Amino acid sequence: SGDYQWEIRERAAKALGKIKDQRAVQGLIDMLKNEDADMMLGTIFQSLVQQGDRKGIEAVALYLKDPDAAIRRKASSAFVYSENAAAIDYITDALVDEDSVVKCNAIEAIGNIGNEKDALLLILLLKDSDIDVRKIAAEVMVKIIGEKAVKYILPLLSDKDRGVRKKAVELLTNIGSAACVDPLINILKDPDQEICEEAIASIAGLSLQVSSRERLKDL
Repeated sequence: SGDYQWEIRERAAKALGKIKDQRAVQGLIDMLKNEDADMMLGTIFQSLVQQGDRKGIEAVALYLKDPDAAIRRKASSAFVYSENAAAIDYITDALVDEDSVVKCNAIEAIGNIGNEKDALLLILLLKDSDIDVRKIAAEVMVKIIGEKAVKYILPLLSDKDRGVRKKAVELLTNIGSAACVDPLINILKDPDQEICEEAIASIAGLSLQVSSRERLKDL
């Protein structure tokens, strides 16, 4: 029936995103002008970004400035599916959006397509007022630059939120650097018992790794 024709169009838009044929870009952009486009915006945005065509990416980027936070969330979420590094030029403004979900989506997108220089965009977000923003910024920082992220993650061991402190312990453990041992020892003064237990396990694991590496050097 006519009431459900938008679902057919939405499925078509989703399929075009998977096909990734640049001939579909203009058609998807035209769908944004459809009277029931608001019901399938997220799918259209995602398909346009997946195409990897700059024209389509620019069309979605315009919605990152929409006054409606719900629309900005859908647009920023679409960039998570981008495989085109050029998309970073359009998503960086979303890092300072007033909505935390938009910021988290932008950070995740950078984590997927960014490189070492893009990690600099995340430094200030490690001090963001939103807990989730701080946590995902830390995760992406480690994902992009690995052991070089240690100096940026260490301050999070004294974060006011236990979830952020716990995430910092987890990330430092995953990095597996000898430079993480002493800071993790200091966090054993943390009032949260669970965090202390995780820190102890991390210290033991890291110490073993360092000791093993030293023995291998001797050999």
